[in-house]
Amino acid sequence: MSSGAHARPGEQAKPGRPEDGKGGGGRWLGIAWREGAPSCAGFKSITSAVTSTHKMVNVSTIPQGVTREAAVALLQDHDFFLRCDPHYASHSIAAPHAAAGTAAKAKQHYRLPAEIGEPLGAPAVKCYEVVDVVENPFFASNVRSEIEIADFEHGIFVRIRSKGGVVFDTIWSVRRKEEGKKEEKGEGEEGEDELELVQDATISAPMPILSVVRGQVEKNKGGLHKKIIGRLVEDRDNGTTAKENAAPAGVSAIAATAAA
Repeated sequence: MSSGAHARPGEQAKPGRPEDGKGGGGRWLGIAWREGAPSCAGFKSITSAVTSTHKMVNVSTIPQGVTREAAVALLQDHDFFLRCDPHYASHSIAAPHAAAGTAAKAKQHYRLPAEIGEPLGAPAVKCYEVVDVVENPFFASNVRSEIEIADFEHGIFVRIRSKGGVVFDTIWSVRRKEEGKKEEKGEGEEGEDELELVQDATISAPMPILSVVRGQVEKNKGGLHKKIIGRLVEDRDNGTTAKENAAPAGVSAIAATAAA
């Protein structure tokens, strides 16, 4: 996935962030926006409204016996991570932007948050097109979204772009509980092996739809943490880790599996 994508046999790589207007909709890890608009330009009346942001931080305790290395490796298994969404149907690899060939260029082009430090692997940002199926009278049954993921030392940065001018940025990280205590109170002592899964999210959207997005994200946050931690416990009990099944350096696990 340097200049192109590591597509599976019979699958053609698609460019990141397609703007051809084909296939509408989007997802915010747990919800899906209705499909059918020709392109983001079709939402001009909405996106021209004042854009507002909402920040949320969700923290879950990781059970004893799970190492930080194992937890980070699981987050960086993009194939697993994308499938955690309750509406997930399929995903494919998209080619990264040509202007983001190096880590330095990727940081600038994708405007990666400074707090994640240097992105890992090549390409530094992996792009995916995801299809969700939603059985709801208010949403289309099939919705598509473009997702950008950057690995870093303690987790992943995920950006989800959806129709209507919605951008959902999340830093998923694994930290020691004492690190969180110091951030919140400036002091505190905890067992050195106690770990936490942290979801630090920022939702940006036009005012008319921000409250809807925020409500849906809050509703689905628990399920995502439950799936991730459940897999960590399963791997711990089986004596395996996501790292053992990971693809070679710089290649997402999706490219090393035949699963769709």
